[in-house]
Amino acid sequence: FKEANSMLVAAIKKHPKEQNLPKLQKTGQSRKDKYQSALKASKQAEKERRVEDAIASVQVALEEAPQNSVALNLLHLVERIKDTCNQCIKNAYSSIESKEYSETDQLLAKLQDLWPANKELGKIRTAQEQAYLRDIDTQSSTLLDSGDFDRVEELLEAGLQKYPDASELKSLQDRLQTRRDKFNTAFADAKQAEEEKRIYDALKFAKNALQEAPESVFSLELFDRLESIVQAKKAARYRLQVSASLVAAIIFLFIGYNLYSNHIETSLYESIRTSEEVSELEKYTSQYPSGRYLEEINTKIAKLKE
Repeated sequence: FKEANSMLVAAIKKHPKEQNLPKLQKTGQSRKDKYQSALKASKQAEKERRVEDAIASVQVALEEAPQNSVALNLLHLVERIKDTCNQCIKNAYSSIESKEYSETDQLLAKLQDLWPANKELGKIRTAQEQAYLRDIDTQSSTLLDSGDFDRVEELLEAGLQKYPDASELKSLQDRLQTRRDKFNTAFADAKQAEEEKRIYDALKFAKNALQEAPESVFSLELFDRLESIVQAKKAARYRLQVSASLVAAIIFLFIGYNLYSNHIETSLYESIRTSEEVSELEKYTSQYPSGRYLEEINTKIAKLKE
């Protein structure tokens, strides 16, 4: 523009009556003003990290001065910033998919610094929050089912530091508190019942505690201890039942044997009681020296010997 203006000034001096020269000079000044204004706006936009505005303004400047090195250098700078930001956006979404949320935070910070007005910033933050909360919910559900309440609490604390107003985390807090309260109540009831020697009640409460925290070391130890006591009681009861059965069998055999012996004794007695032979009567006394009919038989033998 400077060289063109110098040429026009010289031409006007040489041809002062030429009407087109002033018009051409005015057009040149207008283009120069437009270029300078666009270049200034582009520099300001680049300084304020308004990348799209910077590119648009510098392109306007280049329309007026296509070969201007200042405008070309500025365009290249802003385009590099744009390319870097686009790569940050791509990497940010990839880091969300791979659950590398700390890397996502770093990329968001870089993008915020380079291009704070980029519309993808909000979208990435929303995608990160949704993925992060979904991941916490999945992990927490698994941990709750296993009874690892402390680990769930750690995840909650980390999540609330990042997203303090997330309704999903507040709902998870309620779930954690409910499960923990149920476990603590059942475990306390089991311990109390054990102390009071109500073993079957204690075992029932211990099972309830294990339902809330299947991998709790304290619950497993308590349940195993109570189960051992119950099994020992069952074994003792079984031994008692077996012993009672044996005693009953012995008594039954003893009664049966006595009945049988009495029957044999009575049969022998009936076969000889009318006999007049001492030898026959002595068969009874020899076989039953303490028999029920001994006195009668001895009396009869004495009479026969007189």
